[in-house]
Amino acid sequence: MFFVLGGWAGTRDAAWLAFVDRTWTAWLAVFLAVLAAIAACGGAWPEVTVLLPAGLLSMPALHGLVRHSAASSETLLWLGRYCFVIYLFNTVCIGLAKGLLLHVLSWTAPDFPALAAALMLAGLFGPVALKHFLLRRIAMLDRLTD
Repeated sequence: MFFVLGGWAGTRDAAWLAFVDRTWTAWLAVFLAVLAAIAACGGAWPEVTVLLPAGLLSMPALHGLVRHSAASSETLLWLGRYCFVIYLFNTVCIGLAKGLLLHVLSWTAPDFPALAAALMLAGLFGPVALKHFLLRRIAMLDRLTD
């Protein structure tokens, strides 16, 4: 859904950017208030009622924040270049990493910070490595994952 909405926003580039530039601070305030409410009492709320609204609120809020902050454009361009392949393969890479890591660590509170960090890195950099070392060498797969 979010890729479709992002595509829709991209097809209305000038209008979307004008909307974001004009209203992003208000969206950011609402988004932060929703995140605070979720942190305070969201554990009792059904996940389906929280995830979609928070995700939708994040779109203009975070887009505006990125457009009006000192975020590194190099990093954002790199993430943008690989966002589709990360979207496609992050779960596979996380699953493989988890399967390997559970041979040396356990799924318990003391080991969780190391596992969480390793799985986040696997979900981000695993798909990028897959694209770089394998998918680029097969023309059809390279085109499909750009």
